[in-house]
Order: sequence, then C-alpha cells, then structure tokens
Amino acid sequence: MGAWGVDLFAEDTACDVRDAYRRAITEGLDAAAAKETVLQHFADALDDSEDGPLVWLALAATAWDMGRLDDDTRDRALQAIARREGMERWEEAGLGEKRAAELAKLADRLCLPQKPPTKPKAKRRFTSSWEEGEIVGYRQTGGLWLALHVIGHTDGEVGAFPVVNILDWTSDTAPTEATLATVRTILFPPEWDLSLPKNADLCLLLTRKLERAETFARWGLHRMPDRSGPFRDKDLSYVGPALFERDLVGLWRSAK
Repeated sequence: MGAWGVDLFAEDTACDVRDAYRRAITEGLDAAAAKETVLQHFADALDDSEDGPLVWLALAATAWDMGRLDDDTRDRALQAIARREGMERWEEAGLGEKRAAELAKLADRLCLPQKPPTKPKAKRRFTSSWEEGEIVGYRQTGGLWLALHVIGHTDGEVGAFPVVNILDWTSDTAPTEATLATVRTILFPPEWDLSLPKNADLCLLLTRKLERAETFARWGLHRMPDRSGPFRDKDLSYVGPALFERDLVGLWRSAK
C-alpha cells in the first residue's frame, strides 16, 4: 500500500477503510454492524504490524466524524497513537515526527464529544460510455494522437472506469481500423522511473466532462481485447489524462 503524505488519509489503507465504513452506513447498517463489516473485510491487514494500526486509526476517525465512535475503537486508536504503531513507512522517509504531530491532533479530536449520527448521501456513480474493445484517440497538446484500447471496466463504489492499453502507434491524423489491427500494446518495463505506471492495464480516472472533452475522440474503431476484466487492484495503474501528454510511445520504442 502507498502513502503520499503525513495526513491520516494520505495513505491507501486508511482511505479504503473510510470508504468501506461509509458504504456500510449508507447501505443501512448500524454502527456495530458497520464496524464488524470493516474488521472482517480488513482481517488480513489487521494481522499486519504496519497496516493493522492504520485500520483502527481510520475506523476511529471515520466513525467519530459520523457520530458513531464506540469506546473500544477509540481506545484502540489512542493506543496505536501513543505507542507509535504503524509508523515505519513515515519514519523510513524521515517524516516520523510530522506524522506523529498529525496523529496527536487526531487523538485530541477522538476525545472530544461527537456530533449526532449522520448518514452520508449516496454518490452518483460514474459509468464510462466507452465500449469494451473500442479504440479511443487522445490528442496531445502538440497535436499528435495516441490510441487507447479499451479492454474493460472496473466495478467499484464510485463507478465503472475504463481500463485501457496504450497502443504502439502515434500520428497527427486519425487512423483506420486496418492500421491498428495488429499494432502491439505498450508494456511498461519495471526499470522505468517511478513516475510512470508499471502495468500495461491503466485504469483511466475520468469525469463525465473529461470523457466528453475534445482531447478524446471516439473513432468508431474496434478490435477484440487480448484480455478483459475482472481486474485486480494490484494489476492496475490508476492514471489521469495528464499521463498521455508524455512521449510514452517514444519511450517504449527507445527502451526495446
């Protein structure tokens, strides 16, 4: 799991716990059942010395925000903070004290009176209109087109996002179906720098507005995907359209 800051929710496990608890409450479970659902779902993480404390911290913070924090969860979170449990990744990055300061603020908040219980509104799910097998164009700022092959969609709480492969093709004009019929998929070698994804399967995080933007073109071209979902999170790289401004095809060709 990754971390990108010192805030409680600047880390994957905490975000997943928060989403799972909110989803359980939205679906009508009471506080005790929602907590049990989360603990069962994250049973493996709870057994991990690094991730286990993060589950309790996120669960306590989310339950408090929603007016449902029980004493046992609060005490387990306060214990983790006092003992500096689950701090390894921040200490290794030289951010231990900054992380500890953020968690100290959380400890103070967990000891304050809670607001009355609240229920989050169900969010409208994003559902991509791109079809499996469709080849969609992305026009870079410089005018060149990239070809994105839609090989399927994710199926998560916030929506169904397109999973795409980048094809080994670029041009300043739109392609024909014959042009792209045998073009290979770009595979991202592990030796590439960390700012690039490491999987060929890219979950493209879009909004409805972005999907309809002029930077994307639906050419009406299709070819059968080599594979399709369901996709595992660890096999996907989550990216935004900004990735496609890079010379990915050029980098791929030079690395071969």
